[in-house]
Amino acid sequence: MANEVFQQCIRCIMDTSDPDIVFDKYGICNHCKDYEQRAKMFVVTGEDGQKKLKASFDLIAKERGEKEYDCLIGLSGGLDSSYLVYLAWKHGLRPLIVLLDNSWDAPETIENVEKILKKTGFIAYQYKFDMDEYYDLQRAYLASGVVNIEVVFDQTIQPIFFSLARKYDLKYILYGSNIASEGVLIPRAWSYPNTDTANLKDIHKKFGKVRLKNYPMLNPWKGYYLRFILGLKYIAPLNWADYNRDEAMKILEEEFGYQYYEHKHFESVFTRFYQALILPSKFGVDKRRPHYSSLIMSGQMTREEALVRIEIPYYSGKMYVYDTQRVLRQLNFTDEEFARILMTKPVPHTAYKTWWVLPRFIRFLRWVRKVLKSAKSLFKS
Repeated sequence: MANEVFQQCIRCIMDTSDPDIVFDKYGICNHCKDYEQRAKMFVVTGEDGQKKLKASFDLIAKERGEKEYDCLIGLSGGLDSSYLVYLAWKHGLRPLIVLLDNSWDAPETIENVEKILKKTGFIAYQYKFDMDEYYDLQRAYLASGVVNIEVVFDQTIQPIFFSLARKYDLKYILYGSNIASEGVLIPRAWSYPNTDTANLKDIHKKFGKVRLKNYPMLNPWKGYYLRFILGLKYIAPLNWADYNRDEAMKILEEEFGYQYYEHKHFESVFTRFYQALILPSKFGVDKRRPHYSSLIMSGQMTREEALVRIEIPYYSGKMYVYDTQRVLRQLNFTDEEFARILMTKPVPHTAYKTWWVLPRFIRFLRWVRKVLKSAKSLFKS
């Protein structure tokens, strides 16, 4: 629930719809300060950034050897992942492109992906979900009343990628996450970690009907084994590429005839339905706030422009009708059933079983890794 007294940051447009937001004496929120810290840690700009980008891509290509591919890139058809594929193409990499087919791609998304693959010549591996299981999980999450319904998709990414990395003996996974357009994170109260498989299993047990046999379940222990023991590396090259949303759109349009979507993550019909209808109407959450705030902090949008845009309806009428009909049809909901879901009170994820030991274990592993690095450096000196 939002704070009783409304307040909005004077620098970005985050406000007390995030119940955990904190303001300093000048009225600047914690999200702005967190953004600055992340940018300082991860973003490299200008000539230094271009050098780092080239050096990283050169190393990846060099380590390819006789292998057919040198890295993995997941392509959703969204702007970030599409521009990342463009950069890999321009720098001579040979990525295995991973497409995760959960049947929710918008028609323009399918066209964008086809155009990019055709011109780059990159080979794509398409993972097809067992849709009976997948839809059953989505229905269960909607019925459960929890806020992060996207766990159903998000938690599958790592196990699928880990499996492919081992199969093709690949060391690098390139991903499109970036500080410039995502540095203001989604508030904790608006989401929930996708690593909590205990939570997923309990929600499915209570509301699901189809036995999960083929659904790729995240195994965090395997993930840490691959990353810390076998050296699997995640790289976010957009943080070194002076990434600008408008410039990226222009380049993709010129190179591939790329069609942009009205908002971030609108390449998926279900995701845009979730962001534009379910989150605002049931949870009082507008994800455009952190999205626009990130662009404000990276100098790509003025606060005044963001304040005007946030007042424009998230959905156009035509898109709303199309998405509603498609979601209800594919998930086999009647209008009445879905209306009840929207009207019921939100339920916290913690109302179901959770795996609280995992975050503590992750922090412990990070601490161990830090200590080992420090000891190694001390020994060398």
